[in-house]
Amino acid sequence: PEKWIKNDNAQMQLIDNTNGHDCYNMTKIDDIIWSVSVPATAYNITFNRISPDKSIQWNSWSAGGRDGNNAYYVDGSEYGHWENYTDNKENYFHAGDIIYLDLSEFKDWKNDGAIMYINFSDASKKENADKDIVLKNSDKELYNPILLKNQITKDIFMYIVTNEDEGAVNLRFWRGNETILWNCSICLSIEEYKKGNDCIKINGWDENSILVKTGLTQADSDGDGLSNVIENKIGTNIYDIDSDGDGLDDAYEYYYLMTDPTKKDSDNNGISDYYEDIEFGFDPMLPDTDYNGILDGDEKRNQIKEIEINNVENTQVKKISVEMKIGGNIEKKVEIKNVYGDDLLSSNIVGLIGVPVDIKLNEEFEEATLTFYYDKNKLGNTKESDLAVLWYDEENCKSDRW
Repeated sequence: PEKWIKNDNAQMQLIDNTNGHDCYNMTKIDDIIWSVSVPATAYNITFNRISPDKSIQWNSWSAGGRDGNNAYYVDGSEYGHWENYTDNKENYFHAGDIIYLDLSEFKDWKNDGAIMYINFSDASKKENADKDIVLKNSDKELYNPILLKNQITKDIFMYIVTNEDEGAVNLRFWRGNETILWNCSICLSIEEYKKGNDCIKINGWDENSILVKTGLTQADSDGDGLSNVIENKIGTNIYDIDSDGDGLDDAYEYYYLMTDPTKKDSDNNGISDYYEDIEFGFDPMLPDTDYNGILDGDEKRNQIKEIEINNVENTQVKKISVEMKIGGNIEKKVEIKNVYGDDLLSSNIVGLIGVPVDIKLNEEFEEATLTFYYDKNKLGNTKESDLAVLWYDEENCKSDRW
């Protein structure tokens, strides 16, 4: 029932208990249906209704063995039953459906000042004796084209089905001018659309100006695994595989992490989704992953930052790293800069091996490990036992050597 999954912005998880406890975050399809893909071997299932931040489990349904069924119907707060679910949606185009016209591989379609139309009918020029369609004299049951206005790139048009279009089962794209239709695409049927084919791609035309070699494809303009339909729905950029620039592909965030692919930091705890998931092993949807009362962004943990050194004059040192316990992201908090040539005093010290570096951190810390990686074959007459690190605290006018 809707009341068990809609209130309080609850999230849903599926737990596969068949050979362990594999957890899958579910995707909300509408107000009463949630969905997730699991291996065919998944049999013993539990569903959990959890808080938006995944910190509290509100309800649990021990669904048990599904016996080949694919849908669990919730009958109450802790019980339900299995059935086989089929999509009974009416077999026609619905308001809100999105269709694309792709002209990127046959730009001649735009010659002669042509404008593009969509027509919700299977009719081609054959129904008009293979002649151009003069709109003012045409049969409106067959030819009632709608001008395409939403050109999302130079070569791609998008059309969103309206309430007036709803109920149609076929469509074609047409080129023409304000008064005449010249050429049409192949037909896109509702059956093909329901298979995921939401784009007609124009490849050419034959001698009778009827299109051939036109392919039906599921439009995914950036090839990130999220169709343009979904990207338009959730607000991501259909031409950018990483819309929020956090280092995680939109599809990975949407399908696997269930994070917001339009926000770098979905749980607003001060660490980007990328670093929480890839670098630190935190839950990017949970501000305090270990529930210890300290936000992940403030939790001190051992981190390392390093830079490669490429200096054509002093080639002995190849890399420098700083290792320390610090909250947040060390990549943003610690700065390591090669100042060879910029800091003339440090650059001209007698016996300099490698390059001087400037290390900055604008917060207190207990200890840190500074490591210089050098090539001993390039030390020349300098003995490894004579190597030392000379440091200078410019702010407090202190210096020493290790």
